[in-house]
Amino acid sequence: MNITRPTALTAAVLAIVAVSACSASVVAKQVEPKLALRDSAAWLTNAQVVTADISLTGTAADWSTLSAEAGAKAAKGGTAGAAAQALGSSKIPDAVLTAHVLVTIDRGADGKPNTGDDTAAIVVRAGGKDLLDVFTDTKTVYLKGDAAAITALAGQPQDAASLTGIATYADQALPGAGALVHGQWISLKVADVMKAANQYAKPGSKSDLSGDPAQIAGKLRAALSSALQDVSVANDPKDPSHLVVTGNARAIVTAVSKAVSDKAPDLSQIPSTVRVDAFVAGGNLHEVRLGLNQFSTVKAGPVGVRVLLSAAPALTRPTNATPLDLGKAQMPGSGDSGRGGPGLGAPLPGPGPQVG
Repeated sequence: MNITRPTALTAAVLAIVAVSACSASVVAKQVEPKLALRDSAAWLTNAQVVTADISLTGTAADWSTLSAEAGAKAAKGGTAGAAAQALGSSKIPDAVLTAHVLVTIDRGADGKPNTGDDTAAIVVRAGGKDLLDVFTDTKTVYLKGDAAAITALAGQPQDAASLTGIATYADQALPGAGALVHGQWISLKVADVMKAANQYAKPGSKSDLSGDPAQIAGKLRAALSSALQDVSVANDPKDPSHLVVTGNARAIVTAVSKAVSDKAPDLSQIPSTVRVDAFVAGGNLHEVRLGLNQFSTVKAGPVGVRVLLSAAPALTRPTNATPLDLGKAQMPGSGDSGRGGPGLGAPLPGPGPQVG
């Protein structure tokens, strides 16, 4: 699938950000279509709560065709080649093709971003069930999962005893983490999550996440706005609700990379031009589509990522969450951590986790 990058979810998020930034980057060239896009996207910045419903489009057969190409390309090497090869050699489960990822942003009572009362939520839904729920504010991130549904959809269903064993193992790795296996909310401090992530980043580098999130977001938006000055927006003569957005993909990727990383991006697999389709209803932008065939050289039916945009009710903070302390995490086989708990090298009480 030389869907050479980005992944489906990343592509969807970048498509939303690109269209939004483009709507704020109107220049004299092609004023009318760009103004139409800007005006239709205005509600996204004015609404207190917005949900993006992200899903895949295309048939299983066409996805398999592109996946097979990805496997063939990965067999020749390249970044993450082994993982891509494994993906390309396996059939994409129907649960993935029919899954939805709902991303909700709540700007708080004042309706303004980055003022301290912002919250966000992500729900991964497949097979008629919510597999994963994430809620975050500026200080805390909350997680809840359905382990039974996840293992069943993965083709490795676990009975109650096995899930208890997995929860025990999780508790040994990080006290309280077993609650997540049992379908209960757990919580983590955002500062601790960033601290853990920064263990893999060079201090002071752009990959260092210790900076102000609002400041980082501002830099990213400024970089995108600059890169999108030359993006073109055209009307579809056959469909007045359809706007075709095209731009220099390499310039956009480079701008994003420079804003968040010190490493230069690999542009070898990225096409010079990328197309995003925007759809307007009632004067409001309500749908964005990114076709992934444009990242591939193989012939297949249309496949892509679809994003539906809508207003939503205010988010509610989870209650009765089990707080976790990442400072008490233990690596597998580390033995006694010195904090009074058994190391992961100790035998598990009761049934062990069944993963096969």
